[in-house]
Amino acid sequence: MQTRGITPVLGVLLVLLLVILIGAFIAAFVTGLGKVNRVPQVVLDASASLSSMNITLKHIGGDPLVKNNIKIGIATGKPKTFGFVNMSNVTFVPNPNVLKTGDTAMIHFTRASTSVCPEGGASFKGDEIWLSICVGDQFEIYLYDKISNQVIWTKSLILKE
Repeated sequence: MQTRGITPVLGVLLVLLLVILIGAFIAAFVTGLGKVNRVPQVVLDASASLSSMNITLKHIGGDPLVKNNIKIGIATGKPKTFGFVNMSNVTFVPNPNVLKTGDTAMIHFTRASTSVCPEGGASFKGDEIWLSICVGDQFEIYLYDKISNQVIWTKSLILKE
């Protein structure tokens, strides 16, 4: 039985397989297969006022936010009630589509029923939200990036008169 020719053939095949795998790995990253969506970084200041009927977000620094790429969530109460604000109730100033450093976003709400909030409060109603926040109540606001599906900013606020 002759086995001398098998070992060099196997060696050549293994080296060829290794070269192909390394080439495929490099090609995958060069063509963008290994690309990961970057999560936006943002610094905002926020306040909530019943008299202005708005939650105001001031963009202090970081990446610009494209309105169509974010969702704004609000959570309040015990146990927590959560919902996403209807984006048609959100206004970016001065550019209606992009929030950049120095710009302001206003989340508009309606007055809550006095049977729910005797001293007054904010009401959020829409397809993905149905909740009220009374004056003096603490609540959380969240910004979600739709592309990465991650929370990019959150803050606890108290609704002021």
